[in-house]
Amino acid sequence: MKRKRVFYGILLICLALLVVALFYFWPNPSPETNLIRFGYMPGNMNGAPFYIALVKGFFDEHNIKIETVPLSSGSEVKQAISAGQIDIAFAGASNFLIPISKGVPIKVIAPMSFTHTYLYVRPDNNTRTFKDLEGKSIAISPGGINEYEIRRILKKEKIDISEINFVNIIDKINRPIALMEKKIVDAVPIDYEDLAKYSELDAVPLEEWETKGYDNRYKLDTVIVVNEEFKRAHPLLVEQFIDGLIDGHRFMKLNPEESAATVSSYIETDTSGALVYVPENLNAMWENKILTFTLWDDPTVLIEMAEIAVEIGQIDSNLTLDQIYDLSFEKKLKDAQNEIYSTN
Repeated sequence: MKRKRVFYGILLICLALLVVALFYFWPNPSPETNLIRFGYMPGNMNGAPFYIALVKGFFDEHNIKIETVPLSSGSEVKQAISAGQIDIAFAGASNFLIPISKGVPIKVIAPMSFTHTYLYVRPDNNTRTFKDLEGKSIAISPGGINEYEIRRILKKEKIDISEINFVNIIDKINRPIALMEKKIVDAVPIDYEDLAKYSELDAVPLEEWETKGYDNRYKLDTVIVVNEEFKRAHPLLVEQFIDGLIDGHRFMKLNPEESAATVSSYIETDTSGALVYVPENLNAMWENKILTFTLWDDPTVLIEMAEIAVEIGQIDSNLTLDQIYDLSFEKKLKDAQNEIYSTN
């Protein structure tokens, strides 16, 4: 009897240990193995091809489920994808150079959009040429895409950047007043969506910026990035995402009016009515190439951006293309670019 009690006692202990082991080490079943958590900024027009692909069901057609994760800024997108809280995202390219330089496992997998930078000044401050900017102050967002663009152009124009005071403490919303009414700064680089605000206050473009065609020079604005750990675990899902995104670009190109209405409706709903775009205005913006979308472009522009990031002290050393870019989908994206945007 005593031996039996010992035997059963040992058996119960073994069973208990087995239950504990199963609890801790048995893989948790995932109800949605085709899920991608996508981070973005609601209302950001640069995401139009993604919105189209989402609304028109192109991701569903490629057997992936998208969980949209709205974030308030490119900085929040950067933090979320760096922490693995989202899997794929889009935001301004300059957001990702710092974490990449620190070894965070995120990489660019595709460009998303191009746009223009405009440099506006007061008409009464005798600032007409690039040389006139020396000794003046320019309001910028530190590390923002427009800072990269204006520094690159000033460098090309052989302007002594050390003679320019870059002011980075004025919020974007207050810069029109800082330029025109308070006269705190002498120039502001702006994007297409802010042109009306500055024109209403009688700000004017820098004359030489226009005569040299920089107002029509495209700059890489937003990019698609992936958490590399997610891509290693789910390479097929990332490729299926790219396929769905390509379908979104194709639909936009073939159906611009319907696409404008779809994007307008999506943004209005997504922002609870805070942002309302007139479809006709969106379509005109795309037709006039004020904002353009792309699937492929020379990726070495990101190396140039990294060089500027070193110059302004954002990162410690230059980055290689392999550090910045995952070129797994290069052929697929190039082929789609040639098919859809053959005239670009």
